[in-house]
Amino acid sequence: MVAGRLCLGAAFACLACAGPVAPEDPWAPLVPGEGRTVQLRPPDEPAGPRRFGMGQLQALPPEALAGLWAGDLPLLDEAGRPGLLTALLDAVVQAEDGEASAAGQIWLGLRLEDVDWAGTQALGALMAAGEALGFDGVTLLAHALDVDRAAPLWAHEAVAQALATGLLASHPLAGRRPGSNASEGPVAAGALPLSVAELLDGGGRLAARLGPHAVAGAWHPGVVTALAFAPPPDDLLVTVSLARPPALHAALDLEHAALARVPAEGAARGLVDPADPDWVQVEGAWSAEPAVERLVLTLPLDPRPLDGRAWAPGVEPTPQGQADGWRAAPWTADAVGLQAAWLDWQGAGPRQVGWPVGAPTVRLDLAEGWLGLNGPGLPAGAYVWEALAEGARRLLADGPAVVLGGGGLPLGLTGSALRAQVVEALGQQPEAVGAVVLALLTAPPVPGASADVYLDLASDGPWLVAVAPAATTPGPRFFGDAALTHALDDAALAPGGRPRVAVRAGGVVYLLGDAGVRFRLAVDALDTEGAAMTVTRLD
Repeated sequence: MVAGRLCLGAAFACLACAGPVAPEDPWAPLVPGEGRTVQLRPPDEPAGPRRFGMGQLQALPPEALAGLWAGDLPLLDEAGRPGLLTALLDAVVQAEDGEASAAGQIWLGLRLEDVDWAGTQALGALMAAGEALGFDGVTLLAHALDVDRAAPLWAHEAVAQALATGLLASHPLAGRRPGSNASEGPVAAGALPLSVAELLDGGGRLAARLGPHAVAGAWHPGVVTALAFAPPPDDLLVTVSLARPPALHAALDLEHAALARVPAEGAARGLVDPADPDWVQVEGAWSAEPAVERLVLTLPLDPRPLDGRAWAPGVEPTPQGQADGWRAAPWTADAVGLQAAWLDWQGAGPRQVGWPVGAPTVRLDLAEGWLGLNGPGLPAGAYVWEALAEGARRLLADGPAVVLGGGGLPLGLTGSALRAQVVEALGQQPEAVGAVVLALLTAPPVPGASADVYLDLASDGPWLVAVAPAATTPGPRFFGDAALTHALDDAALAPGGRPRVAVRAGGVVYLLGDAGVRFRLAVDALDTEGAAMTVTRLD
């Protein structure tokens, strides 16, 4: 082993004297006809702590962090703290910034006195009876429901829950954790999983994930129109303790003829150990009360004509009734309003009112949300939620979509709780964390650079292996002539489906790089410790 090391060292020294001269900038791109010698030796990376800053994390390709789960964002009230959706609805009522539409404010603040109930299927007969007999149907209805006729008819908590379990849950990408955690199934209603990429991005990637989506012929119009929140601080520092030395191969960036590194197959497994209490530390000046700077949800209206729909069938066959609103698309204001009203009014009653007092001709009986109507010419009744959903929808008529928007919304977690949640989530996916650590350790020092081939000193080799699997770039990679007519790819692919070719000292290999550029690799020296190769750009 010592003799081999001395032999290779002597070869390197000789090449330094007689071979191509290295440029001042080792990452300067090659020009046609230029050659450069690179020494490939497996990197010597020990175990122990590694520190990564915000800039390093943001410089990684988005896909490197997209599969890493950062925890779940609470959408509903929890432990005395308002959830994000409840905070949004509170902001809609007070909004003066134009984020919420007029339709959104009318829909959310629905009041008995706002609706022309005489034109509704659910309560039109009651209003007609009041007109004929001389009583105010809206006032009698307010007494039956025990509400002020000028007060909102559904609580924000119920609307928030309907948004979470209906609108957001209907999106195919809203309720599953990213990466390997997707196999755990849907998350609990009222929680929104975040990836590390989405957390670092500040909302844009999350808004894109929850935007329009089509898969297998099914279409979802999306639920989030805009989303922005402050990303972690610029002084973010993540320290990860490696349980063992990372297994890395020496690699080449052909365009720059520069030394790069790639992880060995399976290198992420066992690289970190969450059982170690100090395996990961997250530091930085996180905001004590993180906030969402902007959130806009859009609920389109059911496009079906208002007349002719079964708003209130007038029977109580099931606890929820048979209104066709239950069959509306879950992202519509019709479906969300019906769900919210049901959540808020399903247990309402018992309560009974009548007109006139003492010897009523008309009586309203409220029990378990069913509003029974008794009197001349009156139908059996309707569920309260059916009546409210119809009233809200008729109030909106065929107007624009319901837009709920606001800013400065509490995230639902303190800064310390958010940081603790991130650490806990990372601990449940050690192999995914290991893969990100390897991506950070092998990230090239200049933008746009990437490893193209690596040297594998396996016992059945050594091999020169293409980094890209054959499935992603079909066709030969390695050739025995400059015209690229004599393919040298080994019939057996390397792990991961990567083409490879056996190498020997004095051998020459030709490669076709990006944009049709040809490269010549001459193996100047080779032993068990590594190789010296001269990379020449031909085109």
